[in-house]
Amino acid sequence: MGARPFAARTQYWLARILGARNAPGDAERAAALIASARETAAACGMSVLLEEIAAAKSPLGRATAAAPAPTTATSTGGTIAATLHRDVEFWTVRCGGDAFQLKDSKGLRFLQALLQSPGREMHVLDLSAEPAEPGGPTARQAAAGDAGELLDRSARAAYQQRLEDLRDELDEAERFNDPTRALRARREIDFLGEELARAVGLGGRDRRAAAAAERARVNVTRTIAAVLKRIAAASPTLGQHLAATISTGYFCSYTPDPRVPIMWSF
Repeated sequence: MGARPFAARTQYWLARILGARNAPGDAERAAALIASARETAAACGMSVLLEEIAAAKSPLGRATAAAPAPTTATSTGGTIAATLHRDVEFWTVRCGGDAFQLKDSKGLRFLQALLQSPGREMHVLDLSAEPAEPGGPTARQAAAGDAGELLDRSARAAYQQRLEDLRDELDEAERFNDPTRALRARREIDFLGEELARAVGLGGRDRRAAAAAERARVNVTRTIAAVLKRIAAASPTLGQHLAATISTGYFCSYTPDPRVPIMWSF
């Protein structure tokens, strides 16, 4: 949901539960949760939670004392330095004090493309396509030009289901007063409305183009979600940042959080 304040409070209370249980490994896990909750609370201006974290001694016990202060490699102005670099079969990922390697995958390539173009919305057909020849059509243009059958019932149903999901997402974003998420949902709703209108009109969109876009949306969304899960397992803080700033759908984008400035190198 991108509800970072709720996530921070959940991490804080889970850390307290682990501190109270004090089983083997609980103190270390609680310390990591507290560090992540503290960093999110600071980024979101949650002064009350920061005071609770600072004051907590029991039942958090050793977990609070063991929680390290967030360590970040920063440039001027407090910007966090981060790296996503491919070296043959492995990628090196660094963010602040976290550094790890991941095996090459399509998800990491998709992620790099989004991080290299912050704020830009990329259609899934272009994002997932092989590099085009200079001056040639994009993957999206090529799919649109395929002369096949008109949009069939199953493809149209997939579009309509996505529209229903987006309307639910828009309602939720408006309830949570999240204008960025609401704007993304409105843009995709408009896009899908236009696609459906062309599909049922005279000279409408062909079935193959629509099916290609839907397949690409499903595959790209699933692939990016998988790589974000791998990153979160190695670095909960970076995983949380990317989960809140990467959006998927027919258009994908990376929208940096101005409260947590990160400078990426590749």
